[in-house]
Amino acid sequence: MTEPVFVLRDETRPENIRKRYVVTLLTQFLKLSLSIITVGVAPRVLGPVVFGNYNFLLNAASTLRGFLEPSAQQAFFTFSSQERSSGSLTKIYTVFLCLQVVVSFALIALAVLLQWTDRLWPGQQIDQLLWITLLDWAIFFGVSLQQLGDSKGLTVRPQVISAVVSALSAIVLIGFAVVGWLNFYTYVWLNLGAATLITLMLGQWLLGTHRELCWAGEWHIGNYVRRWWHYAAPLLVYEYYMPLISFLGVYLVQAWYGSVEQGYFALALRWSALVLVFTSAALSIFWREIAYWTAQKRRDMAAQIYQRFDRLLIFLAFTLAGWLAAVSPLLVPWLAGESYRAAVPVMMVMAFYPVTQTYGQLTSAAIKATERTAFYRNWSIAFSLPDIALTYLVVAPREFFGWNLGAIGVALKMVIYGFLCLQVFEWENYRFFNLNYRRALLEKLITGMWIGVCGVILGVLLSMLSALPPVLSLSGASLLYFSLIGLGVWLRPNSIGTSREEISSLAHSLVQKLSKKG
Repeated sequence: MTEPVFVLRDETRPENIRKRYVVTLLTQFLKLSLSIITVGVAPRVLGPVVFGNYNFLLNAASTLRGFLEPSAQQAFFTFSSQERSSGSLTKIYTVFLCLQVVVSFALIALAVLLQWTDRLWPGQQIDQLLWITLLDWAIFFGVSLQQLGDSKGLTVRPQVISAVVSALSAIVLIGFAVVGWLNFYTYVWLNLGAATLITLMLGQWLLGTHRELCWAGEWHIGNYVRRWWHYAAPLLVYEYYMPLISFLGVYLVQAWYGSVEQGYFALALRWSALVLVFTSAALSIFWREIAYWTAQKRRDMAAQIYQRFDRLLIFLAFTLAGWLAAVSPLLVPWLAGESYRAAVPVMMVMAFYPVTQTYGQLTSAAIKATERTAFYRNWSIAFSLPDIALTYLVVAPREFFGWNLGAIGVALKMVIYGFLCLQVFEWENYRFFNLNYRRALLEKLITGMWIGVCGVILGVLLSMLSALPPVLSLSGASLLYFSLIGLGVWLRPNSIGTSREEISSLAHSLVQKLSKKG
């Protein structure tokens, strides 16, 4: 393998990793707070049918985009992280994205001409499909620019921009709901406007202000094409195959159970995503640091970063998932409305999907950042074969020899089967970084059991306090839950990859800073 050529310049220093994570975490907390306020607005106002159609079409658009994506985004972020200045790479990737947009709309036009739209998007309107496809691309352009900033160690400004636009969007969403303007189209246009604004602001800052890092330079197409081919060749079959497998469950729910059941699943998926606040804050930083240190032949540094993030983020995902599962019987009808009460079982299962996602994001990021793409492809495809059978089995009606479980069947398959499969990738990363997988797994199992006990206590307490207003019962029971979790961390600090001395030092430092400000 030819070693990559690194172009290291000092025009703009990367921001401190701790600063980047803290700022990202704070902005994600702001978004989480906004989501808690608005999480029931769109589902309640739009209703299960319209909300289900919106999310089905967004999933379909994302799947089509993924089908056109031959690992280019992952290669772009990895190569950009390895090089200080990569304007040529950014230009090439921008042209490729524009071509993808044209191809995606051309494929939709072809489906219309061939009259395949009802087969591919059951019961959907073409104009709504076009709007959602445009929205999906606008969101993706914003995400790509944010990742470009992360790859250069420039995280603070993009996160602040994203948080401010999210706050404005939440205010407008509530306003639309209050005055009765919120429907499918206005909801799409609102999200499209927010995504476009983020894209324009990030584009001006990264490609203009930081032009020397992100845009300037001659085109070196041949060099990057060769590097992309070495990186992506093992993943090509996987990239064209897996989006269809991932979409299969959503499609079968829509085809066999309709938009209402799709709405239940969409609500559970949307709410469970709130648990990913910590992982979302860390993933780009994590990927960049793993790619950078392994490229610098410092696998020991990469191993430290992997283990610290792995323990902490899995713990936080488990903690928030346990809380969300326990409070779902109260939270779903209270915020989303009585029309979603049947979605409670789906929500309680999907609450744990972010744990599986956290495993998946961390393990795949580490594997791809270290360019072990062949291993990732081989095992992902191997696991997909039982995945297809399980998806059909849990969703199919009994007359088609299935279990007729609908949305909750898809949820169970995604959480349990996904979690088990990802242990192979976790083991591979621990082996690669020369870490002890068995000890880490035992630590996580003990932590998960403690969080499960705390979740049961939370659920029982909420049931006992059901006569109180929801705000009071939820606040009191949640305070006890997180206090018990905190006690567990104090007794076993290794569960989050730290020590009691580090916790005490951090708390003392925080108190000193607060007292000085006071």
